[in-house]
Amino acid sequence: MLENEGWDTFTVVLGSDDVCRKGEAHYQQIDAHAPDPAWVANAVTIGDSPTDMRLGLEHGVPIRIGIDRKGDPRKLLAAGATHVVGKLADVLQVISLPA
Repeated sequence: MLENEGWDTFTVVLGSDDVCRKGEAHYQQIDAHAPDPAWVANAVTIGDSPTDMRLGLEHGVPIRIGIDRKGDPRKLLAAGATHVVGKLADVLQVISLPA
């Protein structure tokens, strides 16, 4: 699925499951396995909830992309989103923008 959606270029893609729920555990999991302690400088948080955006902001993730399918990005932006898109496919356009 990751290759089909164009996500295979990412080093790590995390989602919630029974072993690792969304939250602090995700960041601890990456820290434990990251070869570079400054990994967060190259990280992107992508999610559809204000919680996703807050977690990215709290952990210093520089790009936080909220996916808003309802047409009202205010909650995502208030929680720390740096960008808001209407569908997952639009995320690739945001992260391919020149810095």
